[in-house]
Amino acid sequence: MAAKGLAVVDHSVSERRLRPVYECLDNGNNKKAIQEAEKVLKKQPNFHCAKVLKGLGLLRLGREEECEAILEEVKKDLPAEDTTLQAMSICYKEMHRFQQICEIYEVAVKKDPTNEEFLSHLFMSYVRTGNFKKQQQVAMNLYKLKSKNPYYFWAVMSIVMQAFSSDDSKLAQTVSLPLAERMVEKFIQDGRIEAEAEVEMYLIILELQGKYKEALEVLCSPLADKITSQSQVVRLRRLELLKKLNMWQDLNCFYKVLIKENPHQWSFYEGYFSSLFLVMDMVNGNGNVGVNDVNHHQNECEWNANSNNNNMNAGLGRMGPAAMFDSNPSDAFTFLNDVLAKCIQENMPNCRAPYLARIEFYRQLKARKDFDALGRLGKETYCEDSSYTDSPLDLLINYVRNFGDKPCLYSDLQSYVDLLDKEDVSRFLGEVTLCLEQHDASLTIRDTFRHQNEVMLKRRLGMYEDSSAEELEELVRYLIGFQKKTQNLNQGLLPTDFRCNDYYILLACHMLVDAWKKTGDERHLIRVLILLETEVMDSPANYQYKLLLCQVYNLLGESCTHTQIPHFLLILKKIYDTLGAMEGTLKWFEGLDVKHIMWDTVSHLLTRHVAAQGHFSSAVSVFSSVLKFFTAHNHDSLEYLISAYKFGSFHKIQEFMRFRERVRDSHTFALVVLENMMLDLLLESESHASTAQVLYDDFLIVFVDQLIYLCHTLEMDPEDESACAEDLWDNRDFSTMLAWDSSHKDGQETWQEDSYRWEMDLIKLRSITLRCVLAAYQMLEEGSSQVQVPRHQILQRLAASLKTFMDGLKTQDLNQMVPVLIGGFRPRLCVFADRPDLILSIVDAIDCVLCIHNHVFAASSPDSEGGGERNSQHLQLDPCRDLCMRLANSITWVNDRLGDPQFLESLVFRQRAVEELVDLCEVLSVVIVLCDVLIHLLKPYKTSLVKRSKKRKKELCLPPVFGEVESHVKNVKVEVERLLECVGKVEGEVLARDLSEFLADVSLITDNRKPSGATQAVLSKILNSYDTSFKEIRTVLQKKLKYLSSLTL
Repeated sequence: MAAKGLAVVDHSVSERRLRPVYECLDNGNNKKAIQEAEKVLKKQPNFHCAKVLKGLGLLRLGREEECEAILEEVKKDLPAEDTTLQAMSICYKEMHRFQQICEIYEVAVKKDPTNEEFLSHLFMSYVRTGNFKKQQQVAMNLYKLKSKNPYYFWAVMSIVMQAFSSDDSKLAQTVSLPLAERMVEKFIQDGRIEAEAEVEMYLIILELQGKYKEALEVLCSPLADKITSQSQVVRLRRLELLKKLNMWQDLNCFYKVLIKENPHQWSFYEGYFSSLFLVMDMVNGNGNVGVNDVNHHQNECEWNANSNNNNMNAGLGRMGPAAMFDSNPSDAFTFLNDVLAKCIQENMPNCRAPYLARIEFYRQLKARKDFDALGRLGKETYCEDSSYTDSPLDLLINYVRNFGDKPCLYSDLQSYVDLLDKEDVSRFLGEVTLCLEQHDASLTIRDTFRHQNEVMLKRRLGMYEDSSAEELEELVRYLIGFQKKTQNLNQGLLPTDFRCNDYYILLACHMLVDAWKKTGDERHLIRVLILLETEVMDSPANYQYKLLLCQVYNLLGESCTHTQIPHFLLILKKIYDTLGAMEGTLKWFEGLDVKHIMWDTVSHLLTRHVAAQGHFSSAVSVFSSVLKFFTAHNHDSLEYLISAYKFGSFHKIQEFMRFRERVRDSHTFALVVLENMMLDLLLESESHASTAQVLYDDFLIVFVDQLIYLCHTLEMDPEDESACAEDLWDNRDFSTMLAWDSSHKDGQETWQEDSYRWEMDLIKLRSITLRCVLAAYQMLEEGSSQVQVPRHQILQRLAASLKTFMDGLKTQDLNQMVPVLIGGFRPRLCVFADRPDLILSIVDAIDCVLCIHNHVFAASSPDSEGGGERNSQHLQLDPCRDLCMRLANSITWVNDRLGDPQFLESLVFRQRAVEELVDLCEVLSVVIVLCDVLIHLLKPYKTSLVKRSKKRKKELCLPPVFGEVESHVKNVKVEVERLLECVGKVEGEVLARDLSEFLADVSLITDNRKPSGATQAVLSKILNSYDTSFKEIRTVLQKKLKYLSSLTL
């Protein structure tokens, strides 16, 4: 008893002493936390928890090795105190070493096997590592120790996860899932089911086995009463099961009931139509299905709906005898009319779904080519005004009459206006204009929305396609005038509020881009920038402005054909980037406040351009932010899984797993990792030592656990000869950006597929190139390390892969596949396709390395007996001469591009030329590293020749190969100097160029000929961006010159 009291006192004393350490760590004062921990350790040198907290402070200061040493020291003592173990867990979590957490709790459980807390932590540690088998064992131990239902169902879920993740589907279906089912059924039979999560678990198991009928019976049983968290859960689950069972009549009945109860819900109408057409196909297409069968299904449907009164409590509702399923268009017409009449009768003016449902029904009938039904539909009336029929023209006009003043009108009708025949388009627009002209536009917010919807619909229907540039400019003035007239409607709004007249500016930007496409006059794009730079200050909450600004700063480099319509959001970012004005892009991208999953879905707006425009310092920061998200997500997603187990959200666990894998396998993640590696090679390789550090730190040492999978997938190990990953997810989101383009010009979906394919090709090119560099460097250490396959053989195969890739790239005409601006950007592969010498120069450099390696190996062989020296006299280094020739041609080509008069006159041309210059710098960086390998392959050979000559007391006579390699390195240096001289000359010309005259005549907002503040801001961003680009490119080239100067024999 006394001992127990003493332990309590010791615990309270320890807790009091550690409190200042915890407070400092919580406040982020890590240095102070270390000092406080050291004070405690002076009094208690063996206080494990204080040691670990000190290690945590060191870890957060970036001193990971010291933290590791402390953790290893504590770990040897086999601690079993809860506070110590939790502190160690935090350290291992932040170091992404989740397996270590399992090990410390395994030891703790062995020392105290009846400790429920330790067993719980051990279970969660196995969740982090995905060890489902051990999860099951620990969960059953917990249940045996404490007979609690959650522990039992942890074990059941662990068995389900074994089946879910198993590669052997047969084993999962015959062993794992039946075992889990029997375990739950035992609880059901014993009447021990207590919670909703346990019923959900049973449904998950049945659905995974394809036992949908049994799952449906569960939802019609008293067990469904346990599901009480949301009233609609049971209904929605039942809908899904009816679909899987192909019970289309029942499903149709059910959707009719749900629509009558909630006529606003659009997804119910979609389900109703899909079930309706399947019933129609079943009746009309299957000769065995007749009236009696239909009546039988009808009776069965009514019985299923009313078989259990308890279903009322589960939210299923009672369908009653009126719940008849529909089996032909006439029944559907009647049902939709009844729903619409009920909405009108009950005075629901904002209920849009019934109106849209009629239009959607017409669209689906037309898609099915059901001309008989369409003929009947066009003759029937659907409201009190008999002048309106079910024809698409009348349906659309009626919708405009009812909802023309809603901002959602365009998004509602954009997919339906294509139903109109050519002769109906003019009448529809005439009616729309008539409807809108009945209101004095710009007087009220509703009238403003009506007017904006009119312009959007006209653009969608192609009314402005044949307009000249002058007419488009006049239309822009017209829209800007309305925007100014409606400014009074924005009084009293907060900065976080959207303005009702913002769409005028966005539409005007579209018109200006159309004018640029017709004339090629880049001043129209500058007008877009000025317009947006001005308006974004008045409406800072409108993210569409910021996206458009980012895209327009890219657009000038994304010149498209006249058959393509740009997306205004892509326009904005593209203009700044294409002008080379990455400063503008970076500013407005930061203004978007990108967080969390947006780094995966929209970061392509920035990552594509930032390094390609020579903003290397900014690229380092951007790539770091993107990779931080993926690193954090890998950690956070594990915590989501743990929370799902803790709170019994078993139905979310598989969803979290799929989501985690999708983000982990994102092609954005893969591409940014490789681009970051290439950027490190470009910026940090200044000498042999620094290059070795870059290669071994970034290419071999995996910085976080989740990158192990990625690096394996992307072949970062040169010895891995498996193909590059081809099943990465394209998680980019282009739907964020608005567009009002004509339907036949909307190629977003097609282009996104092409863009994904191009970027996967870029991933492959980057992967092979980086592996070539790594394999070549590892050849220098081949004798001191054991490898399965000699590195020179791997390098030879990689060079062949690179040649094959370039042969395939030559067959693609990437310049003809320029994307519509709603989708993305000109592929970076275009430069390599236009100038294959860039990549082939890397292949030549690899051939040089292999040639020298084979010569040195032959000369160093004990069997050579001087033959190697004789062979040196006849060694031919043709690849070196080819390399110098290719580099000279490529540098001459880039110099010509930089010296072209268009470089100063055209911002679009300038952006592309800068991108080509950056690509050449990347190639030069790789070639110089391979030259470094050449020199260091020959150095040991030269040393052996010197020793041999001293031993024989003969004058040293080096073979010609040494002179040829030194000459080759000098030739590369000369070419880099020539490029650097050209860059310096062009930089001076660009910065000396006065763009104010070019920008003075771009404003459509005022008649003032003097450049406005927004004009000056655009000019400043463009000039500053080019200044940054050329400075950083010059710095890189100067570093490469120093690197080449250090390469001597």
